Amino acid sequence: MGKGRDFVKFSVDTSIFIRFERYYDRTRDNVLWDILERSIQDGSMLVSKVVIEELEQKDKEMSKWIKRINRNSIIEPNQKGNKILSELANKYPGWLDPNSTKINADPFVIALAKEYDTAVLSNEQRNLQSLNNLKPNNVVATTKIPEICKLENILHFDLPQFLVQVGLR
Repeated sequence: MGKGRDFVKFSVDTSIFIRFERYYDRTRDNVLWDILERSIQDGSMLVSKVVIEELEQKDKEMSKWIKRINRNSIIEPNQKGNKILSELANKYPGWLDPNSTKINADPFVIALAKEYDTAVLSNEQRNLQSLNNLKPNNVVATTKIPEICKLENILHFDLPQFLVQVGLR
């Protein structure tokens, strides 16, 4: 994937797709869109089915675009993934809001990364104030993906770091 760099697979968060759709014009920024499309096609980006469901609430066209590219990169929750989700819910009970009516794909992104031993790609930013003091017992619903990645020892990339990984920057 990158020029002489180690090949990294990613479990991708909804925020990456939203950022692409909102900030990168498909004709002007076609190199970025080509990288996104190629990464989904070649399976280096794995997308939880729940990410697609969350994306359908926010941007139906983008979810259709991903489905057209490579349905095999869309991963359905399975027994192993559900076990990991259950472990995450038990370990970080404050992270999930059981009363929420909105789809929250974040736990599924983390579970997919753990199940397939991938890094996580999201547009979420670390909360630097809480990061140093973060422990499983003080994780709350507003805790971001990068913070959970740190607790779970999962590599986290934001979009600029991903672009370096693929040799674009």
